[in-house]
Amino acid sequence: MAGIEVVTENDGRLMTTEEIINVSAKVGKGGLNKKGDVLAVQSLLAYYRLHNDFAPFIVMGRPNGFSDPALIQLIAHYQGHMNADVLRKGTLTVDGIVGRAKGKTHWAPGKKWTVISLNDSCKAVYVDKVRGGDEDYISDVRKHFPEIEPALAGFV
Repeated sequence: MAGIEVVTENDGRLMTTEEIINVSAKVGKGGLNKKGDVLAVQSLLAYYRLHNDFAPFIVMGRPNGFSDPALIQLIAHYQGHMNADVLRKGTLTVDGIVGRAKGKTHWAPGKKWTVISLNDSCKAVYVDKVRGGDEDYISDVRKHFPEIEPALAGFV
């Protein structure tokens, strides 16, 4: 099930920890698509879209916990969108899948977990556009998309 977890990264010089919304299994193309995990991914994508003109041509309703072709398309579009950024170029695999983060960076050199990127994007939106410095984006995601609550509480 999805949940709020602390992930750690040790790059050899500095160890950092961060609280994120994580999934328990793959969401999207060919994933297990557990309801709670899908709710988490849908909520993160919806929050990012709430504050950006991102992929308006992909219709996605409120988070409902069910994976569908639109969600898979939105995940892949998000991955490609992030890779188009000069600073992030090629850090995400464009496959329409959000997998469980097992640390801040992916197992492959130079790669990043999509779920980490989604959390980072939501945090950046929160800091830049919503609150201007406070980094409690998870509470704001929960406020805007209460559908995520059963997933984070372990009920689905």
